[in-house]
Amino acid sequence: TMNNNLLTTREFKYPALLKVVLLVVIPIFIIAILLSSEGDLILGLVLSGIFVALLLYVFFKMTGTIRVEPDGLSLTRPLRGEVRLPWQEIASVSSNWTDTDVRIKDAMGERKISFSLMLNGFQQLVDEVYRRRPDLFAVTPGQEFGVGGMYWLQVAFFSFLGLLFVYIGLFSNEAESSWMSLIFLGVLALILVGYIFFRPFKIAFEHDRMRIRSVFGTREIMRNAVLDTR
Repeated sequence: TMNNNLLTTREFKYPALLKVVLLVVIPIFIIAILLSSEGDLILGLVLSGIFVALLLYVFFKMTGTIRVEPDGLSLTRPLRGEVRLPWQEIASVSSNWTDTDVRIKDAMGERKISFSLMLNGFQQLVDEVYRRRPDLFAVTPGQEFGVGGMYWLQVAFFSFLGLLFVYIGLFSNEAESSWMSLIFLGVLALILVGYIFFRPFKIAFEHDRMRIRSVFGTREIMRNAVLDTR
């Protein structure tokens, strides 16, 4: 079975329904933001532009198709050339600053293939990369992984948006705008709480255990207690 798997080609795509939902969400976001910032049209346009840019970026990434082939990985997207990475030329496998994307690239960092948790067959694709190149997932005792500057930039971004909607909710003369701002603020607050309090700040590997540090303290996982990495 292993040999058959190594000789077959498999495709991984993002759910079509998810792409449709994104296209529906974009105009809804624009309308909601413009209505909640009726007193300041420029602010509404700026916020709309930010969210539309983010959603379009996510949508564009979801148009990609990843193929696992006998000789390597390939990524195809509309309006862009195909990216091919032979198995032996993959230099690193890492995660992005949201911990939702996997990035695979060559030694020069010129050829990159990335995919997110929303990809159909995400775990199967990660398992396939591990099966072909287990050396890329090896860690050494004393190695540590911590949050970077982009993490705090993300927190600052959501905090800034939250302050904007607090301002709109407090000083708007329209009751509807105030309520919409408060609802949006609540969503942002939940996101911030999730990122700050429920994500580890640092992961350290030792000879026989892994230490995970977060706001709530430090916990340890013994090496021989790990039954699955999924």
